[in-house]
Amino acid sequence: MSIEAMWTAQFQSNKGTFGAGIVVLERARAFGGDSQYYYVGDYRVDGDQISVSLTVIHYANDIDSILGHCRSLRLPSKVS
Repeated sequence: MSIEAMWTAQFQSNKGTFGAGIVVLERARAFGGDSQYYYVGDYRVDGDQISVSLTVIHYANDIDSILGHCRSLRLPSKVS
């Protein structure tokens, strides 16, 4: 099964704030963004598990992340 495609991404913080963007998965690379941040990183598929590591970097408008005031951060994630 190939997962290479453009995907929507939805986020929620533990404070109940929401966000959304897109992520493209292609040849073990992951990249995308939303209206204030862009994402770059990589992904790996292991059976029915997908592991994604992204660096999220602010590029436009006021810094207003669902995670608080941050210019960049590294997000490891595992999706099944």
